[in-house]
Amino acid sequence: MTSRRRSRPARRPRPEEYPALAAFLRGYLHEDFDAGGNAVGDAASDALARFLEDASPEERSALAAEARRLLAAVSSVPAQQLPRLLSALGGAWEPVDGEEALSLLSRMAQAAGGPGGP
Repeated sequence: MTSRRRSRPARRPRPEEYPALAAFLRGYLHEDFDAGGNAVGDAASDALARFLEDASPEERSALAAEARRLLAAVSSVPAQQLPRLLSALGGAWEPVDGEEALSLLSRMAQAAGGPGGP
């Protein structure tokens, strides 16, 4: 009889491991976050655009670096686990699916590009 290996769920990231990412999620996608009639993903993109306008070059660089690090850490994680993993860092944003979470993380990873967008 052969045994099947069960894939273990990915370890949840901790806010202290990703302080810039946690600060973005809590500061721009907090409990008062409102999609304002937009699709949720569009509103998350709008929040990222506001962050890029508000943030210093150092803050943009820190967010980009942490997003790249998180993307690398979850590269072998099934996409459906990504929303749960992001929620561990805070904020009120609930991505529709893993692809939406991956898309925002990818845009964050390019955030060091400066104001007005990655």
